[in-house]
Amino acid sequence: IRAIQDLRKKAGLKPGRPAILQVEANGESRNFIATHGDKLKKGASLSEIVFKELPDAEEITQDGMAFKLHLSV
Repeated sequence: IRAIQDLRKKAGLKPGRPAILQVEANGESRNFIATHGDKLKKGASLSEIVFKELPDAEEITQDGMAFKLHLSV
């Protein structure tokens, strides 16, 4: 959730404003997002989580899992 909140801040999104999280992840990382999606949505004010390829996004590593994340409104 912290990495998503950092993305929200960089994007200039106000707290509570819904955003769409786009995620590129495979294997364990993708399973983590799919399993905990509802908690992530609630904790980071997300309206939707979408899995897609994000070739230009910066990779984030957390607890041995790698993700590429992008926020849109």
